[in-house]
Parts: sequence; C-alpha cells; structure tokens
Amino acid sequence: MIEMIAGVIMAIMVIANMAIPDIIAWVFGVGLAITLVSCVFTLGKRNQ
Repeated sequence: MIEMIAGVIMAIMVIANMAIPDIIAWVFGVGLAITLVSCVFTLGKRNQ
C-alpha cells in the first residue's frame, strides 16, 4: 500500500514536471524490495 501511494505521488509529480524528492524515491525503492522478497518467500513456501 505504501509503495502504491509513493508511486501515485511520483506519477503526479512527473505529469506536473516537478522534481521527485529523494525520500519519495527511497520509500518506493524500499517498498519494491520488500514486495519482491515477500513474493519470493511466498512462492518458495507454495512449491514445498
């Protein structure tokens, strides 16, 4: 959910031709990493 909010904020700022703050980019990146790791663990558990 946090990643989706950060993504929407980044999309609005890109459309408005504004610079994206570093904190928003970091939140999006960390959220993406957490989501990918969680997905890999879930797939690993499902295949056992």
